[in-house]
Amino acid sequence: MIESHPDVKDCGAAVGRWVLAAAILGSSISFIDGTVVNVALPILQRDLDATVGQTQWVVESYALMLSALILVGGSLGDLFGRKKIFLLGVSLFGIASALCGLAQTPKSAEGCT
Repeated sequence: MIESHPDVKDCGAAVGRWVLAAAILGSSISFIDGTVVNVALPILQRDLDATVGQTQWVVESYALMLSALILVGGSLGDLFGRKKIFLLGVSLFGIASALCGLAQTPKSAEGCT
C-alpha cells in the first residue's frame, strides 16, 4: 500500500493540468528538435561542406547527450527541486540550440541539434 507523507498537500486540479502541460511540452522538445534536424540535414551538409559521416554525428551526438543527461537531470531534480532543474534544462537547451545555429564548420556543429 502506498501512502503519502502527512505534510504533503494536494496541488489541486488546476495546478495538475499546468504540470501535465509543462511535462508534455518539455518532452516534445526533443521530438521536435530531432525532426527538425533530420529535415535540415541536407542543408546542413551543403552549407557546412560536411560529409555524410559528419552530418550523422550531428544526429547521434544529440541522442548521446540526451541519454546521458536524462539520468543526471532526474537526480538533480531530486536534490534541488524538479521545477528548478526543468527550467534550467530548458533554458540551457535553448541557449545551446542558439549557439549551434551559429556553427560555421561541421566540427563545431557536432553535438548540436
